Amino acid sequence: MILFVCRGNMFRSPIAKAFFNYFAKGNVAAESCGTWVRKEHNSGKTLFAIGSFNTLEYMSKQGFDLFHEKARQITPDMVRRAEKVIVMAERDTWPEYLRKSQKVVVWHIKNPDTFSATEASRIGNQIKSKVLELARRI
Repeated sequence: MILFVCRGNMFRSPIAKAFFNYFAKGNVAAESCGTWVRKEHNSGKTLFAIGSFNTLEYMSKQGFDLFHEKARQITPDMVRRAEKVIVMAERDTWPEYLRKSQKVVVWHIKNPDTFSATEASRIGNQIKSKVLELARRI
């Protein structure tokens, strides 16, 4: 399993997970989570319910429906189960067990929290390109 990690699990990591699961065609599965998922978001609310419209709009244009995707907080068990952990979260949000993991690969991809839909699309396309390259190598 590949674990994609961003800060809030509302844009970068759900996008990476969806693209990876599509491009890898079942050879290896992916999950996503966040290093700093706000308590109200970690209670089972969907991306739609927590207002991650840039994610939903961008992925809809790509042919994916993430309407029911839920934000999840990273756990030590997730890291243990993963073969590789792709981290896009800002380093100051990482838990200690993630910092110590030998499975971590860092992708320096901006968080589009306050960016326009155009900037979100640019970042989404950057993620898509990196995920496609990763899926081809696996």
